[in-house]
Amino acid sequence: FPDLGAAVDKPKRDKMPRQRNRAAGGGEKKPKSALASMINGKSKSNDSADAGASDRLRPHAGSVEAVQAEVLSDIGPPPRSMAEPDEAAHKEAAAEIQTRIDAGEKRMLEITEEVDELKGKRGEHKEGLLGMRAHLKAHRDEIRAATQAREEQADAIKTAADELKKQENKTILMSQEMTSTDATYLDSKIAELQMQIDSSSLGFKAEKELIKEIKMITGDKAKLAGYNLELEALALKRQIHDDVTEQRKVKTDQIAALREEDKTLSEKLDSLVAGGGGAPP
Repeated sequence: FPDLGAAVDKPKRDKMPRQRNRAAGGGEKKPKSALASMINGKSKSNDSADAGASDRLRPHAGSVEAVQAEVLSDIGPPPRSMAEPDEAAHKEAAAEIQTRIDAGEKRMLEITEEVDELKGKRGEHKEGLLGMRAHLKAHRDEIRAATQAREEQADAIKTAADELKKQENKTILMSQEMTSTDATYLDSKIAELQMQIDSSSLGFKAEKELIKEIKMITGDKAKLAGYNLELEALALKRQIHDDVTEQRKVKTDQIAALREEDKTLSEKLDSLVAGGGGAPP
């Protein structure tokens, strides 16, 4: 834009010569100054570009008002005046914003509670997992102890079987060395031989043989008490062998049940690790 001060002051400086010329009665028109020509030229160009707007904003070419109007035309129209604020609309908008804030705070509180609940469940899950692992470890220790006991029972069965076999052989050998293991038979046999000696006239040699047989049967009868004791020992050792064998059978069944339970506990532990299980029973 041209210098507004110069544009305003220049006409004032030129006014004096014009007045002097008029006072002198020259009567002739003086040529316009260069600034006035420039302003008039500027106004003509603006008229051709936007005649309607320039006419409204420029009251007199070359005046201060004309220059201001020209500047305003370049700047553009003044902003529209703002409408008065609507208090009711403002309150409604503020209430809506507050409602959204309250809803957000409520949701944040709900999220916090959900997070705390999840943390609690995670803690419970971790405790359940540790408890299940401890339970499974104790259960497997029990299986190992039962297996060890069964192995010891196997050794006991072997020992009992060896003792039983020895006792059986001993009783068999004793029975083979005796005329009979039946005391009634031995008594009747002795009586029969004694009657033969008493009721008949036998020769010396025959009588001697009968007396020898009676002594042998009498000795067998004396051994019969010892034999019966060995039979009792044999029965006791057989009972021990049977008891140990039965105990091992019970222990084997117990181990089988423990292993089935171990399988169930392992499945529960896997479920806990995956996050879908519960605390051990």
